[in-house]
Amino acid sequence: MQATRVCVFCGRTGVTREHVIPSWLGTLLRDHHGGDFMWHVLPDPVPPPGTILPPEAFEGSGPGVQGRIWRAKGTDIVTRRVCDACNFGWLNDLEGAARPYITSMVEGRKTRLPPAAQTIVAAWAAKTALMLRFVRQPFHPPNSSDLRHLRNERKPPSSATVWLAWHEGGAQAWCQLLRQQLRPVRQPAVQSFWAEWATLMFGCLVLQILQFETAPGPLMLNVSQKDRSFVVRIWPLPGSGAYWPPLRCLDDQTLATFASFFRPEVTIPAGFSR
Repeated sequence: MQATRVCVFCGRTGVTREHVIPSWLGTLLRDHHGGDFMWHVLPDPVPPPGTILPPEAFEGSGPGVQGRIWRAKGTDIVTRRVCDACNFGWLNDLEGAARPYITSMVEGRKTRLPPAAQTIVAAWAAKTALMLRFVRQPFHPPNSSDLRHLRNERKPPSSATVWLAWHEGGAQAWCQLLRQQLRPVRQPAVQSFWAEWATLMFGCLVLQILQFETAPGPLMLNVSQKDRSFVVRIWPLPGSGAYWPPLRCLDDQTLATFASFFRPEVTIPAGFSR
């Protein structure tokens, strides 16, 4: 007998259809950019732990990518992992709060993000990335503690980082998940740990969400000066308001590179021990 599914956020039975990518985003792409197709990307072959893929692995088919990539009409991705109470309650509230900011950036308009708005957009991005892990293969479900934290606090997990980038725009979306095993630089005694990268693009807006799993302690991320011109970090909060877009824009080719090779240097603060 098949086990009864329960809500991944609250544990209730009676799950319903949850739109991982909201239908209003597809409508927005059609109305503002003239179409709404999505590129789904999975590097092929799936890289073994610790592998950094060479640039030539992402040249060829699709917008600068080789591997398992397909183009789907529409942006509809649905899962049955959420109950009615969560779906039409706090998740709906989060969607409504994030929508004005998401819409402005998808359309390519300059957008000011005060700290409260950064938290809302980052929570929406983290929710989307976490839910995508229930519908993508290979299957790596998120930690239940991260899901509970998102529901209770309306904030991304403490192990998450969220950046925004800027694409030249068009009637397309992009969805890529990549799981890698990382090791802090210049710290050979520290064990490696898993990280999940999600890169999403809708029109002019690119979101990249990094989620650490089983990290050995608090982590510091150092973004190179060159890469800083492409991104705006919104989580953890930078301490002040943020402005989108960043200084430099991505095209299709540099988007593929950004999705797979934007890798900040990871370190553990000096003096930390488990």
